[in-house]
Amino acid sequence: MWRKKLAFIQQCLGDLADESKLPPRDLAKKQRLLKKQQKLETFLIEGNFEKTERKILTPEEQQVNGVIKLQMMEIKEEIGRLKSRQRELKVVLKNTPEDKGFLDELSNLNDREGELKIQKKSLWDQLQ
Repeated sequence: MWRKKLAFIQQCLGDLADESKLPPRDLAKKQRLLKKQQKLETFLIEGNFEKTERKILTPEEQQVNGVIKLQMMEIKEEIGRLKSRQRELKVVLKNTPEDKGFLDELSNLNDREGELKIQKKSLWDQLQ
């Protein structure tokens, strides 16, 4: 099975051989295939992939993670509401592109979305 996958990847890489004529999307695809090829070859030589050990959480750690996940879900919902409003404003701005009030509101929404993403990232880093 692994050898068939490796053969398929090598065939795909053969199709993407001439890099000078490839568009950026195909170059990225080729890079992904090269990484997969390397992993499969390592697996076939060594016989296993590296496995990470799962940490067993204490009930307190699980509770803290639950609170953090709830906060992250709230942030995600708020980001969804912001994106919805942004879409509405963009539709309105197509009809009146120079409306200063709508442009300011869209800018504020973009800033708020960035702040929320930073908050979400910091919460993600706090997970245990």
